[in-house]
Amino acid sequence: MKVTPVSENKTTKTCKNIGTAAGFTGYVANVAIKEGKDIFAKAGREAVEKGLSSKVGVAVKAGSIGLIAAGFAVGGRIIGGLIGKAIDKHNEKKQSKELLEKAIQTVILEKDIEPISIKEMKKELNIKD
Repeated sequence: MKVTPVSENKTTKTCKNIGTAAGFTGYVANVAIKEGKDIFAKAGREAVEKGLSSKVGVAVKAGSIGLIAAGFAVGGRIIGGLIGKAIDKHNEKKQSKELLEKAIQTVILEKDIEPISIKEMKKELNIKD
């Protein structure tokens, strides 16, 4: 049995990055699909109607889309981090169980001890899950 160490927070970091990218690009893609290029043309026209330059209107619109997308990215990062943390905890618990089993098997092989289950050993040692 090969046991490799679980890198603490590896999955959490990966999931945070995936969540951030998914939140940001998801929102920008949604805006692009719904509005397309028209959103910037409308922003330019609206700015000219208010006495501003069309470039200012487009910049403001792009900035507002970027701000909202950043909000979605933060939300995605939080959700991704929570998912990653759950996966890391599961992997850590699984690895601990494998190490305990390996230690028990090693002791059994080195000494002539009758094998017992992990559950029985935990009961003997007063270890709670």
